[in-house]
Amino acid sequence: AYIPKHREDQKLPVLVFLHGFGGNFTSYLYKLSFLADTYHVAIIAPSYKSGIWDKDSLDFINNVIQDAERKFDLDHENYYLMGFSNGGLILPDAYKNNPSRYRGLIFFSTYLNKDVFLQSDFLPSLNDKNILIFQGNKDERIEPDNTRTIVDLLKEKNSNILLKEFPSDHFLFFENNNEILELIGKTYFV
Repeated sequence: AYIPKHREDQKLPVLVFLHGFGGNFTSYLYKLSFLADTYHVAIIAPSYKSGIWDKDSLDFINNVIQDAERKFDLDHENYYLMGFSNGGLILPDAYKNNPSRYRGLIFFSTYLNKDVFLQSDFLPSLNDKNILIFQGNKDERIEPDNTRTIVDLLKEKNSNILLKEFPSDHFLFFENNNEILELIGKTYFV
């Protein structure tokens, strides 16, 4: 977790970050700390099985959040969920596990599965949520055309969704960090 300096009476909004394959590199939390300091956001970044998130990870994510709520001054009604690559694959399930907890979803370099995104129990619950999707158009792991197709289908269903593409590969989070963090901050935390 990274908790920025804040007033004693201030409850912080929370960004829960789910890492990709290979684990939760310290560079993720380091980069996210700039968002935290600028916009007064708590960052919770659990590590799970080197990024092989599965159904058992849903309870793990909830337990980590409950533990953080006991330790830090968090705004229990102001949570956002962000996943990078494999971490983004579990985002729909983590969200559906507790949809009232999360006010927004952020997908980074994540394969968007049409069957998952258009499920009748998932899509309607997104109508009042802001969704950000970041994609590198040179990503050889995630097909940018698939991402565009899913975003178009979601927009047809009136989802509040923004796709931001960069001339980057899979690790656009590091190449375009300042612009990405500013967009996240202005979308959710201003």
